[in-house]
Amino acid sequence: MVALLVACADPTPSPPTELNERIARVRDDVWSNESSLDSGRPEDRLPQLEATISRIETRYGERSVATVQALTETGRMLIIATARYDLALPFIQRSLALSRKVYGNEHRETAYALHDLATVYAEVDSSKYGSAAEAALREALRIRRTLLGEEHQETAGAKAALARQLLDRWREGDPSGPDLREVEELASAARSVLEPLRGSSDSEIVALRRRLLECAFVRKDYSLAAKRAREAIDHSDGAPPSGLFPNLAAEELLTRIQAAASQ
Repeated sequence: MVALLVACADPTPSPPTELNERIARVRDDVWSNESSLDSGRPEDRLPQLEATISRIETRYGERSVATVQALTETGRMLIIATARYDLALPFIQRSLALSRKVYGNEHRETAYALHDLATVYAEVDSSKYGSAAEAALREALRIRRTLLGEEHQETAGAKAALARQLLDRWREGDPSGPDLREVEELASAARSVLEPLRGSSDSEIVALRRRLLECAFVRKDYSLAAKRAREAIDHSDGAPPSGLFPNLAAEELLTRIQAAASQ
């Protein structure tokens, strides 16, 4: 997670090279527990993971970059090794809380931590944590706008994630769900920044195209929906397994759009 390491965040400042080496050691320490997660129930290994974090905290300090990283890496390891987002959630929550103390509320790393937490919230239970995930993403977006500007790819990434979260809440019938025009504004802005960097076939760009298509269809702007469907066909976009129209290819969706427009 740590893309920008600030030496002064540690109790005893270190040269950047030394700090990078420290973070590498922290990752190695945390991930040395990965193989143990294969045996038995993952929840039985939580005391072992806590012991590793405690050793890192003792070595580098409670309020240190290393301890923030240890919490984040533990959450990531649980997700990658076991897909247990529920077990990862407390570690990611603690990582954000400590990020606020170590880096401050208005910091690039705190935005990363907010983004991470929103992602885990959505995976654990979007119906329970949907509003919390939205709030975290909105805060991450605000920080990135302030620090990096509207055209930075991290800002665009936050917009793409917020668009996805808002649309998911709308799909699930959340009464406080968004105006789909906000979803479209966010998705369009994200795409304009990310597509030149990643290319039109990138999975995130394909997903953004689909969200824009679905929003136009639901709003009954059939002319725009048809235009977006033809664009998806031109790019050979596959049928997504989820969304408003799961497993429905753009060609089939275009037929539905045309039928709805003719009624």
